[in-house]
Amino acid sequence: MAGNDHHDNHGQSVAAWTGVAILTVAAAIMCWAVVVASTGLFIAGAVLAVIGVVVVIIGILAAIAIPMRKGEAHARLSRHPRAG
Repeated sequence: MAGNDHHDNHGQSVAAWTGVAILTVAAAIMCWAVVVASTGLFIAGAVLAVIGVVVVIIGILAAIAIPMRKGEAHARLSRHPRAG
């Protein structure tokens, strides 16, 4: 929409990119583990995937907390009213 002044920064944080990179490496490790039939390597990839998910969750929580510290929580919440 050309006239929309609202800019959503969804997925444009360092935490988001770091989480995606970790998950991509984890998926590649798990794929390679299936090819070479290595259970230990697959488990290592799965552990790395869990770490990647934790990094993404921390990034989401940080993205929510930063505007609240700046006093923008009310403005952010008022843009997304609850249905009811």
